[in-house]
Amino acid sequence: MVKQLWRRFRISCFIMKMLLFVSLCISALIVSSTAFAGSSKPCCMKFSSGILSKKLIARYYNESNPLCPLHAVVFVTLKNRTFCFDPKQGWVQNIIKHLNEKEKLHITTQNSASMSTEKETLHMTTQNSASMSTEKKQSYSFSSSQRSSIM
Repeated sequence: MVKQLWRRFRISCFIMKMLLFVSLCISALIVSSTAFAGSSKPCCMKFSSGILSKKLIARYYNESNPLCPLHAVVFVTLKNRTFCFDPKQGWVQNIIKHLNEKEKLHITTQNSASMSTEKETLHMTTQNSASMSTEKKQSYSFSSSQRSSIM
């Protein structure tokens, strides 16, 4: 009788431990999924090895999620692949500088193009208004000569 009670007690304890373990796993899963719900970018778990060529990199961003284990620079290639690198490495800083200068040049070129388009539009408007005033003068003078011939 005591053996049967002891056996039931052990089975009950095992079941309770399993239920506790499963509930802890589920709650950990819920907590981790809600912590990363606002972040669309995955965390860098380790730094990539090797060096990427400047020609392959389309853009970069800094890993800024405080829940991520590493502070990393993430390079995104032209084929939309991501690589995590240590921001303290010299070649990483050189590529960041290169990409920032390239972006500044792109913005400057866009601004220059829009300014030259505005200048061309203004020049064309000025030319059109000048030609219109010349046409008015010509039509007025034509009308004057016509009047004098009638009189």
